[in-house]
Amino acid sequence: MAHAHAVDRELRRYAVATTRHRPQSEQLTGRSVPQLLNAAYLVDDGRRDAFVRAVGELARDARPSAVEVTISGPWIPYSFARPDEVECAAQEAGA
Repeated sequence: MAHAHAVDRELRRYAVATTRHRPQSEQLTGRSVPQLLNAAYLVDDGRRDAFVRAVGELARDARPSAVEVTISGPWIPYSFARPDEVECAAQEAGA
């Protein structure tokens, strides 16, 4: 788990916003190994190439430890919308 925290800490350096999701089950991932980190990183276009390079370096560094680092996306930024924040904003607007 320490390796997952180190990966997350490094990738956060490139992100405008980050959020961690619950790791998905092996049934959902289709893989026979547990998912240690399931996170989304909102990265400005100008930092995208550096972010992708960082993921590649982390993946290469992780190979000897049998940890696999993968990336998917880009995804729409819905992962960063928080229902509680939307609710608070609506209440403030009505006040």
